[in-house]
Amino acid sequence: MTEYIYQPGTALGEAERKAEHEQRMIELQTSADERQIEREQAARFHSVTVTTQLDDEGTLDECRRVDQVKFTCTAPAEAECRTYPDSCGCESFAWNEARTHDIEGHPRTIGNECWMQGWFDNEGAVYVGDGVDDMRDDYVPAVNRTGLVVISPIEEWIEWDWFTPSVAGSKS
Repeated sequence: MTEYIYQPGTALGEAERKAEHEQRMIELQTSADERQIEREQAARFHSVTVTTQLDDEGTLDECRRVDQVKFTCTAPAEAECRTYPDSCGCESFAWNEARTHDIEGHPRTIGNECWMQGWFDNEGAVYVGDGVDDMRDDYVPAVNRTGLVVISPIEEWIEWDWFTPSVAGSKS
């Protein structure tokens, strides 16, 4: 067996570097594809309804404003979004290897309220899709709409957008 030593600037070193880079890019794309599939699967159970109200109708000041942003979760009791250690009050957690308790020892509990509900109820969900309204804290545009949503947890809030299937079609 021949052992090659990486030598930057040599033909062999550059070929190895290029091959490693291509492999990393494939791994990153695979990871992104897997996350998209997970997001699409979760979106089947999570929807938002935005209702608006017309203010000052018939005047020069007529404008539409967001009246309500209502989040709905239809996931079954054993879904990931409804399964977490209910008794600890932790904001985040990691499961043990057996997925029976979190790493702090709090038991896994199914059938809880969807963990995203509280974020929407307490205005901690920020809209990041098309047409953001930067005059609102949650950036929701004043357009009546109902639809499935994808959620992205951020460190101290969650972000949401309307669900759009991937270009190649949903794999869920």
